[in-house]
Amino acid sequence: MITDFPLSTTPEAKLVPASFAQARLWFLNRLDPERSDYNVTVGWRIEGTLDVALLRDAMQIVVDRHEILRTTFVDVDGAPWQRISASFSTVTTEMNPPPESTRRESVRPVYARIV
Repeated sequence: MITDFPLSTTPEAKLVPASFAQARLWFLNRLDPERSDYNVTVGWRIEGTLDVALLRDAMQIVVDRHEILRTTFVDVDGAPWQRISASFSTVTTEMNPPPESTRRESVRPVYARIV
């Protein structure tokens, strides 16, 4: 059961300075944008019937509740700042399972888009 809790969000995006740790990671990314040492990706294998709408709604509630999931980093005069969006829509991609023999290759383009 998903319960609706009140959220304390601003009606528009806000810009705040990056923390020291965030600025450090931003700097390391500027040195080598191709490195992905701090990126964490995850995939789930779900068996059985999935209520996609319910999953999408649950993910949206999590994104609405946690500002960091709506945060991007922007360069302001050579320094990193956080842009916290007031809203952000989650996106889902539905895939029909391919044959076992071609499964890895068929998932690769989707995985590449999210990494």
